[in-house]
Amino acid sequence: MNFSISLSTAKHLFVDACGVANDSKCNISALDYIHFSLLGGIAEVLGTDTQSIVRQSSPIDAFEDYEICIKAKKLNTFISSFTDESKPLKFQEYINCMFVVLCSRQRTDAKSRPGKYLELRRPEVIFDELLKAA
Repeated sequence: MNFSISLSTAKHLFVDACGVANDSKCNISALDYIHFSLLGGIAEVLGTDTQSIVRQSSPIDAFEDYEICIKAKKLNTFISSFTDESKPLKFQEYINCMFVVLCSRQRTDAKSRPGKYLELRRPEVIFDELLKAA
């Protein structure tokens, strides 16, 4: 999975979700990750602590569907450090659960997990299940 997005799109997608996941005050290690999914050209990012969920989405140019969980703290620090809107951020996944973000000559890597690592049930799915049970 490789794709590039503008800095403004990256900040829109990741900063709030990473902030919630990064501020997790519980001892559940899965909540240190954000859930990133790419389906039909729409990127969606979910971050949660035990009290709130932040979900952001944006269309991006990508040709494959994908799902991964990314360590929030390092990603948030890296993306927040940039101000030059003219340079895109490039996202690449490498083997051994590493996710790399490149911008100009800088790069960072973050731990990642398979998409099912942080299984978040969407509110609409829960609502549909409740309606069927009634």
